[in-house]
Amino acid sequence: MRLIECYIENFGKICKQKFEFNKGLNKICQNNSAGKTTLSVFIKVMLYGMSETKKTTLSENERKHYLPWSGAICAGSLTFAVGTKAYRVERSFGQKNGSDTFALYDLDTGKVSTDYSSALGEELFGIDADGFERTVFLSERALSPKSENKSVSAKLSDLVGADGDIGGMDEAIKTLENERKLLYKKGGAGKIADIKASITDAELELSSLEDIGRALEENSIKAKTLSAELEKCNMQLNALATERGAALAVADREKYAENLNSLKAQLTEMVKRQDELIKFFSGHVPTFEEIDKARLDYSRAASLLGSVEGRRNTSSEYAELSELFKNSDVKEIDNLNIAYSLAKRNIERKKAPHLERATSLFKNRIPSIAEIDKHIESVTLPKSRNTSHAPLLIALILALLAGICCGVFLEPPYRYVAFGIVAVTMIISGAMRFIGRRRGHGQSKNKTEEFILDVMGELPEGNQLELLYEMRSMHNIAVTDTSERDFRESLNDLTEILATLCVSTDTSDPLTAAEVILSKYARYRELHAQNSYAAESDATRKDEAATMMSRANEFLSRYPVSGENAFAEIRAKLLEYNSISTTITEKRREIENFATLHKIGEFKNSTSRPLLQIDDDRAKLEAQRNELTRELGALNAARNSSEMRLFRKDEIIERKELLTEELERREEELKIILLTQKYLTLAKDSLTSKYLGKTKSSFDKYTSLISGISGERFEMSTDFGISKLDGGVTRPSEAYSKGTRELYAIASRFALCDSLYDKEKPFIILDDPFASLDDDKCRAAMKLLRELGKEKQIIYFTCSESRM
Repeated sequence: MRLIECYIENFGKICKQKFEFNKGLNKICQNNSAGKTTLSVFIKVMLYGMSETKKTTLSENERKHYLPWSGAICAGSLTFAVGTKAYRVERSFGQKNGSDTFALYDLDTGKVSTDYSSALGEELFGIDADGFERTVFLSERALSPKSENKSVSAKLSDLVGADGDIGGMDEAIKTLENERKLLYKKGGAGKIADIKASITDAELELSSLEDIGRALEENSIKAKTLSAELEKCNMQLNALATERGAALAVADREKYAENLNSLKAQLTEMVKRQDELIKFFSGHVPTFEEIDKARLDYSRAASLLGSVEGRRNTSSEYAELSELFKNSDVKEIDNLNIAYSLAKRNIERKKAPHLERATSLFKNRIPSIAEIDKHIESVTLPKSRNTSHAPLLIALILALLAGICCGVFLEPPYRYVAFGIVAVTMIISGAMRFIGRRRGHGQSKNKTEEFILDVMGELPEGNQLELLYEMRSMHNIAVTDTSERDFRESLNDLTEILATLCVSTDTSDPLTAAEVILSKYARYRELHAQNSYAAESDATRKDEAATMMSRANEFLSRYPVSGENAFAEIRAKLLEYNSISTTITEKRREIENFATLHKIGEFKNSTSRPLLQIDDDRAKLEAQRNELTRELGALNAARNSSEMRLFRKDEIIERKELLTEELERREEELKIILLTQKYLTLAKDSLTSKYLGKTKSSFDKYTSLISGISGERFEMSTDFGISKLDGGVTRPSEAYSKGTRELYAIASRFALCDSLYDKEKPFIILDDPFASLDDDKCRAAMKLLRELGKEKQIIYFTCSESRM
């Protein structure tokens, strides 16, 4: 494979630059920070794309390092040849992998090629981006040894396409190690340690349950003793209860006798009060119906007399209104009411919004439509009313043509005189036209204002044209409006009717006067109807009132009462009498039942102990019983808890057995994992050691060519680690100077290229890897590059002319 050229739109600090590459050795010498490393990284990402990583440092995150800080698009292209075909790959890069783009073109056809996918580098070289950096891409910062790359290992072992198997072996070893750590870790951690701890906990719990079983037997014996003592205490308390009942009977005898005497005294007081009430009623106790009937007679009599008196109070107003309307005819009043209603309706119609606006617009007079249109035309088209300027325009054109002809054919100064005449003529014409237009517009405006003032009686502010259009739209309403005329006619009719009535008012307004007269007439009719009815029934009412008042006074004369609340006093006495009579009956029944219930008079003398002594003994026994009950309850609770825990003994034994079985199984799993790890590691080392021979031979060759020393003995591990046999001791490369370590790294890279690519020779990118070599080794390395350039395309970046 060979690189032809590349174009960088934006990548790192490089912007819009093109680079061309030749066959063989391409040497590019630029100062530090000129973009050599950026160009080499650009070639790599054109083949492999940018890696996705969560690392934040610029040295480890290509996107953060090389995406333009300005926000411009990061993109470019790379042209290369594989065999006899040439291609151009184009890529652009965003903040994430999902925003990247890829396109591949066949330069022979100019069309998009499907020979390779976006995994272009892996399909060309058979290795991933990490393997690419370990082989054909060589820089000073990439010389430090890394762990083994599985795609490189697979390719060196002629297992291209099967690197997943080698990776699977690595993953298997890693998975086994993770499983081993789950089972057992240094320091006593892991599942096996957890199972052992659980077994120990189960054994401790079983030992605790045995102690609980022994304590439970002791608890049962003590509980039986306490139960016997509690039963004995209850028997003694029952005996005391019987004795106390007898003592209470003796104590209650005196108490019941005192209560009976108190009840009898209460009964005596009630009978005394009953006798007083009977005396008040003089032996004749009325009923509530009699009291209510007498009080109703008294109230109705007072009401009838009050209504007669009330009619007398309104007779003065009736006399006044009768005098007012004595000469008036009912028909005249009806005509007044009709005229008044018609005038009111005309007022409401006159106050309609559109009629009010029409009245305000045509306050003085109503012009014709022709007058309004004439002034609208004068406002909108003032120019058309001006005197025509066509003759003046023709004269101006002729003067202009004459001036031009004279200016062409006449000699100075006559030519200038002709031009002057033309100019003066044009100025005079323009001035006359302006003055005429201003005069016409002013005259039109003044006539319109005079018209509006004449019609409305005032000159309102605002747009005159809008006011004229409003006059035109309201003209028909103003012409056809009869509300004002109707109102005047109805008002005249109302005035005439008022004049025929011999009723005077305090107002000169016909409407107000009509309202006053109609209101007084309505009151007069109401009082007339009332007096007509009252005059007929006054005698009857007085007779009924006298009869009812006589019955009420006869009832009141039976009882010693006086005042306005006599009926209430009699009713209250009756309520008290009925209540006390009922209470006396109940109290007598209560005394009889009390004496029967408690068998007063049948008690005999008793020889029982005093109640106080019995209660003292009872309190002591109850305290003893409470203490025994508390102790027995505590023992029962402890026994129940212990029994509940003992129920779990079989469960714990079973759990211990299961844990023991699981422990044996886990220990067997750990043994198998350790053996599997051992054999997988041996198999992997055996597989990877197959390709070391060829690679080590090339390494020895390149090391001797660069260092100039032959016969040195080296060892190479499967992860590309280099060690040297020096003085009978194998020493790692880290034991030597930086220059020597980098010499070994360069030789191992060249050796890998020989081992990996024995057919299609790839290009090699060298980003100044010889910076740490001394002059002799650097010259030897450059000589080696010139030899390699005969077979391979090499792109060599450096910042020093001495290494060119």
